[in-house]
Amino acid sequence: MKIINRHKTAVVWFTGLSGSGKTSLANKVKEELIRLNYSVTHLDGDVIRNGLSKNLSFSDDDRKENLRRVAEVIKILTNGSEKIIILASFISPRRKDRNMVRGMVNADNFDPDMDFEILANKPIKQYQIYKEKLIKTKGTPDKNSWDIFIDELLLFYPDQSVR
Repeated sequence: MKIINRHKTAVVWFTGLSGSGKTSLANKVKEELIRLNYSVTHLDGDVIRNGLSKNLSFSDDDRKENLRRVAEVIKILTNGSEKIIILASFISPRRKDRNMVRGMVNADNFDPDMDFEILANKPIKQYQIYKEKLIKTKGTPDKNSWDIFIDELLLFYPDQSVR
């Protein structure tokens, strides 16, 4: 495999709950990689949701479609001859959805050994503080969005009592 820019193409997938620090961590990694002269881009869930996936809801089917679209963007970015490190920060609590992205992207366009997954998390107690902050800034979260949040929390922390 020909290496350009002193590195291979890689995907680093940051996953975790809303407010877990995925985007902040990815931004710090991006700054450092740029400082070291690596070609890097960051695909962020909020940015994708406000643009490419603006028409999607948060239903299971639409969440899967959102990640399918992200996989297509990653494929476009990795199909060129220039090697790039892609930092992707998405809630994506379901391993089957992350594996779907991995399966779509891990073709001939990059080395699967350069595929990384990072769980950004913090103690569960801090999510209660996050909930209280949401209530203060946005009012009481509607039941549906809070239930989705709790369901995701349980996917990341299956042994915890959080309800």
